[in-house]
Amino acid sequence: MTEGPPAATGATVEEWLAWGRSLHPRDVVLERTRCAAVARRLGSIPPPFLVVSVAGTNGKGTCVALVEAMLAAAGVRVGAYFSPPLLRFAETVRVDGREVDERELCAAFARVEAARDGVPLTPFEFQSLAAVEALREAEPEVAVLEIGMGGRDDAVNIFEPEIAVVTNVGIDHVRWLGSTREEIATHKAGIIRPGKPVVYGEPDPPAAFLERVAALGAPPYRFGKDFLAEIEGESWSWRNGDVVFRGLPAPAMHGPFWYRNAAAAIMAMRLLPGALQAGCREVTGVLGAVALPGRQQVLAGEVEKIIDVAHNHDSVRALRSALRVRNSQGNTLCVFSMLKDKDIEGSTACLRDVVDNWFVSGLPGPRGLDAERLVGRMAPGLEPSVHQDIAAAYRAACRSARPGDRVVVWGSFQAARAALEIESGGSSG
Repeated sequence: MTEGPPAATGATVEEWLAWGRSLHPRDVVLERTRCAAVARRLGSIPPPFLVVSVAGTNGKGTCVALVEAMLAAAGVRVGAYFSPPLLRFAETVRVDGREVDERELCAAFARVEAARDGVPLTPFEFQSLAAVEALREAEPEVAVLEIGMGGRDDAVNIFEPEIAVVTNVGIDHVRWLGSTREEIATHKAGIIRPGKPVVYGEPDPPAAFLERVAALGAPPYRFGKDFLAEIEGESWSWRNGDVVFRGLPAPAMHGPFWYRNAAAAIMAMRLLPGALQAGCREVTGVLGAVALPGRQQVLAGEVEKIIDVAHNHDSVRALRSALRVRNSQGNTLCVFSMLKDKDIEGSTACLRDVVDNWFVSGLPGPRGLDAERLVGRMAPGLEPSVHQDIAAAYRAACRSARPGDRVVVWGSFQAARAALEIESGGSSG
């Protein structure tokens, strides 16, 4: 355990993150009162900017990035917070599309530590408070905040949203949120506020979600009912009643999930106060260029590499759809590892018909599995090669690939992170 907090000046972000990992015996605690108490001492409740909160099982980060890009293109000073990081914490906190300087992040961590006054915070709570504190210092007009897990009891939900966006409700994090869509929907719907609009990015919200909307008198905007995405060859159109935006650019990512997220992002933009949504039709042209690291990220070359954090049913189906759309001339070599509380058999079975060779390893930590047990829970008949760690599996797949083949990394943020560290010249493995 770290002996004491880093120095108020001269410390690094990594030192502050290490300190944050020492403040609570558990990594996940779904309870907001401790976090809210620290935020009040910081003076960040209520925040001095308008908040758009984005929850959902999949696509949260993409939706945050889409809203952020449109607001920036419209000339609005916009902040954004994503989670979790892939390569470094600084990538999760942005103002006007640029990462907040690490010195400013360190100063924000120091202010949170001073305000904490002994309150035990989980790593995510500590990081989220520092992220919003850094945004507060930057004085954006709007902050688009990604909810970490669930919604109702998540640390980010202490900041009252003007608009709530829920991309979808799927099965994930069952240990904390429940094993059915109805149970999980009660958590996701917890970001909705009385009388404030809520955007839902799928046509079939669970009953628990609709009940929460009705109880709070929150105006609902549902994909497939109140707004639509219509694909038209190489472009697409967005529709909300009589308002139609035509000729929108094709996405950097593939599959129907992207269009739903983009449509939800435009709907959220349209619901902002008038001065902030000005020029909404004009700024939608930036959507096609929006991409996030590790979200169907394509690294071009003789051997194409696709890095994706897909780790639950819906995101794996989205990856499968993207791989089928991006038809490969050669073989598809898959680098895979997944946490033990995920549907390992179902996920690997979903990609069985689009993968030719499997390269797998275990993951460390209390939620990880060793390679032998991971292979035992994969779909039968896949015959994977087993490696010491993800970095070794990735290097082996790249060595085995021939021009025209592709290497696909998926199954967890840890797997995506290891591959991206190697590609960026880092020291993973």
